[in-house]
Amino acid sequence: MVVLVLVARPFNDGFYEQFVNYDPQGDDQQREWNYTRYVFQHTSGVLLGQLLCLVIGVLLARRHGQRAALAIGMPLAGVLAAVTIAAGFVLTGKRDFDLPWGVIVAELVAYPLFLAAGVGLGTLTHRTRVWAATVGGIVWMVVTVAGLMETGMYLPAWLLTAVPQLAAAAALGGSVLSADEWDGGADQSDWGLTAAAALLIGVTAWAVLLNLLAWFRQRGRRNQSAVTGPCPSR
Repeated sequence: MVVLVLVARPFNDGFYEQFVNYDPQGDDQQREWNYTRYVFQHTSGVLLGQLLCLVIGVLLARRHGQRAALAIGMPLAGVLAAVTIAAGFVLTGKRDFDLPWGVIVAELVAYPLFLAAGVGLGTLTHRTRVWAATVGGIVWMVVTVAGLMETGMYLPAWLLTAVPQLAAAAALGGSVLSADEWDGGADQSDWGLTAAAALLIGVTAWAVLLNLLAWFRQRGRRNQSAVTGPCPSR
């Protein structure tokens, strides 16, 4: 998790200039630039950490089974969340800005929820081809960047709820960026909290749905085995 924080750090440092405003002018845009860098530095690795939790959930489900994977993975996800935010504070330090704690707490609470969703997914899909996992990782990154650039809550709430990683990125982007960086400056609003709420609702729904489907599938297999019995020896 610490390695992911360090890997994401350069991207977070340069995000504003690369994707929002390459030449911030005036006090308002300068403040927006500095505030965005400050928040993104403190939350470096958060979105990658959520992906890590999802992957860990899948792997735990294939090694230990659904119930054991949840029992092992949920506390582990809490540890990863604590490591993420601690590393951000160690690397960034304190400045004259207030962090959007509502959004940050929601992002960290989503860690065990993503892991639980991974457990359900891993229980349902015992075999995943390398190309499918690679495509999934690329799609995750593209969706993440798209969410970070969501500065005015233009996407519908149902889409943010249906795609939790989009909401996770939009919550961070919406908590620091103004509606129009060229006019009005860094004017915080409730965009980030709206996306954060969509994140928690969406990832909770996916975690419950995937684990329920996995439970019913396992129950069906057990019932089928009880009816057919073991194959006779030859």
